[in-house]
Amino acid sequence: MLKRYDNLDLLKVIAILYVLILHTNVLNYTIFPSYTVVSVIHYFIRLLSEGVPVFVLVNGFLLFGKDTLDIKKHFKKIIKLVILFFVWSLIMVFIKSYNVEKLTFLSVADYVLLTKSATKYTGVLWFIQNLAGIYLLFPVLKLVFDKNYSLFKYLFGIVCFFTVGIGFINFVLEYVSFIYPNESWNDITFFLGRYCPIGSGPFMLFFMLGGIIFKNKDAILKKRLLLIVFGFVSLLAVGGLCIFYSYTFETLYNPGFCYCFIFTPFILLGTYSLSTFYVVKDNHIINSIIKSISTNTFGVFFLHTIVIDIVDRFREWPELPFIGRWYYFIGVLIISWGMSVIIKKMPLVKGLITL
Repeated sequence: MLKRYDNLDLLKVIAILYVLILHTNVLNYTIFPSYTVVSVIHYFIRLLSEGVPVFVLVNGFLLFGKDTLDIKKHFKKIIKLVILFFVWSLIMVFIKSYNVEKLTFLSVADYVLLTKSATKYTGVLWFIQNLAGIYLLFPVLKLVFDKNYSLFKYLFGIVCFFTVGIGFINFVLEYVSFIYPNESWNDITFFLGRYCPIGSGPFMLFFMLGGIIFKNKDAILKKRLLLIVFGFVSLLAVGGLCIFYSYTFETLYNPGFCYCFIFTPFILLGTYSLSTFYVVKDNHIINSIIKSISTNTFGVFFLHTIVIDIVDRFREWPELPFIGRWYYFIGVLIISWGMSVIIKKMPLVKGLITL
């Protein structure tokens, strides 16, 4: 049986909070053209608020940490992920489109089959698609991880190059092409990308990093203070580069690019190291809340966009001030969390939010 790691509960809570921060639009990070202290702080928080990498890292930590892999159970989990994707796609389409548009069979099929991060109604479910894809490959990765860790690290290096490596090259070329305009600069990353052997590279990067952290968890514990500092410095570096680019290009630089950048693995390592200071105390209310939210993150993930859609549809107040947006964020969290807890107690439907 896999040992329980309490800090992973905290990481899962942090991840779902990051997701909700983005989807409830809590932050005001328009740093250009006026660089106020508040907007810069919000911009740094936005760069940090990438919940998916944290979720996938925790998933990799837990799966690579298992002593054995039951292929039949694992395959059933993949099938359930695919089923959940289609079921929740239909739920989201029908609820969110109510009184918005008249659906046809083809429009529903388009919303479901063409799901990606920006897809209307179902965009959030791209996470489930990519997770299922990683699960398909996991038995091979687990075999290599257990039998030949050096080969696993080699594969991780390949993944790093074709994700954060090429991403960094592209980042540099953006500046070069701004100073020396030439469409040929884009040909460099296109050329390198043709050699890429992986599809969802960032997902594989975070997933494999979770395995590497599990393998080296004791060494990480000894150096956690250094890794926390290094993670914080990495965040400052990312923020500084983004602000520099925003100033240079005279437009707000994409705050979502830290999802998979050369500094992202170090930020994740720092975040994991920081979580190891988390201590569970008997009957402590904070620990109970963290554990409850952690065990319901899957449900909160599915439900929160529906809650946001319903609330936004019926609210008539103007744009909320900063403190109001935080109340909104907390409200969405509590409602989604509460709904998840209730659904888990209902035998006929609890399978919708459990894996």
